[in-house]
Amino acid sequence: MQKYGPYFRELRQSKDVTLAQLAADTGLTEGFISRFERGQSDITVSRFTALLEALNVAIEEFLLGMRHSTTDSEEEEDYSLVRVRKMMPSMAPYFAISEVVKDASQVKSYIDAAEAAYRAKPTRKNHFIWLFYQSMNAILQKPIDNASLARIQAPIMHYLQQVDNWGVYECYLFIAFTPALAPVMTVQLLRIGLKRSRFLKHSPSFEQIDLQLAVAALTSLMARDEMTAAVQVMKMMNGLDRSSANRVIATGFFNGWLQIKLGKRDAGIATCEHAIQQCSDLGLTEWANRFNEILNSLKTTPPTDTIFLYAQF
Repeated sequence: MQKYGPYFRELRQSKDVTLAQLAADTGLTEGFISRFERGQSDITVSRFTALLEALNVAIEEFLLGMRHSTTDSEEEEDYSLVRVRKMMPSMAPYFAISEVVKDASQVKSYIDAAEAAYRAKPTRKNHFIWLFYQSMNAILQKPIDNASLARIQAPIMHYLQQVDNWGVYECYLFIAFTPALAPVMTVQLLRIGLKRSRFLKHSPSFEQIDLQLAVAALTSLMARDEMTAAVQVMKMMNGLDRSSANRVIATGFFNGWLQIKLGKRDAGIATCEHAIQQCSDLGLTEWANRFNEILNSLKTTPPTDTIFLYAQF
């Protein structure tokens, strides 16, 4: 709790409370409080609670104020993948390969390094990274190596089915493996994930996690032309919370994308264009451009499929 000291001092001084007054109220010595404020001494929960009570500050208020005080204002508003990566360094191997690997020939070095790491330290985390690289290799084969995918997905499925609550790690694990999961299992795990990750939506950083899960599942299924499962996922996406314009617009665009894949080309294009126009009207230029790129790729012959793994809405 030493890290709380500097902000506690800032808070105490803002309330015009002296060390002497605080010492008198709590029974702690001025020297001890001063060392704590300078980060030179740790403190027990009971003593820290007493200090907060002397300032008439609730612990929740203190933690909220400290977060705003110690976080740059621009970073506080940044709920992008940059921030997620900082918070989840364990997901770095999944992010990295997804951005640089374009064909199977590039995957071998990742597989070899991951296997060596797993052999040296056979943890579940290292095992899953190794399996992820293997799945990428299987997906990039022509034709896709479905036999390998069936083997690879089994431990992932088992783990995600057994976890009582999906934290950030479990959510992004599901997202990373969506291209490798069988259609029926993708739908089943998505239902589980949406239910077991609800608590994450209380955090601004992850309030869109349900939409991210659904989008990864939907686009992975559409890329493999698994349209029956894709329609099921779209129904789940349409039932998600629509409390923000971003969510409404994104959901509309993906509905249009699905229409195009189902052969309703003109209606789907019109739906996508409407969503793009809404983005432009609201100043969401980045998303307008991204959606426009996807729509143009869907208009080509043959259409180019895109999988949204780590999208941020």
